[in-house]
Amino acid sequence: MIRFAALPVLLVACLAVPVRGAPPEKELDDDQIYVFTKVFLDAMRRHHGDKNGNALREYLDPGYLKQHKLTDADLAVQMAPVWNIYSYQIADDRRTVLCFVDTNADPKARVKEAILLRLSVHEGKVYLLPAKAPDAKTGSFAPWILRTKSEYR
Repeated sequence: MIRFAALPVLLVACLAVPVRGAPPEKELDDDQIYVFTKVFLDAMRRHHGDKNGNALREYLDPGYLKQHKLTDADLAVQMAPVWNIYSYQIADDRRTVLCFVDTNADPKARVKEAILLRLSVHEGKVYLLPAKAPDAKTGSFAPWILRTKSEYR
């Protein structure tokens, strides 16, 4: 039998028990972001001439791939012919990275570009989260949020 004096203590103890669920994703540190960004840009450098983007699959958020039924299909990922990588800047949200690079689409004239990436974390691993769904006709998608010529010098 529970005494009335013990009832408030019992209620407080029950309310203090944490709700069980998925642990929150830990915050990414600068090194994780920089390493992921560098490795991804380097992968685009090596694979930008490929006919499909399967070489970039490991960098793409598994949830995005599943949502758009791309887990087993060949990927039509837009790639930038990255050459020099000048810098990365991490936004305050720690999920957005601004990259300044040279691209080499025309070997005679490299172009400085800014590439904006959105990151996600899935089961403790960093991935890219494309901003848009694949094009309905071509199935092609861009792994970045924005790619544009840069005035950065």
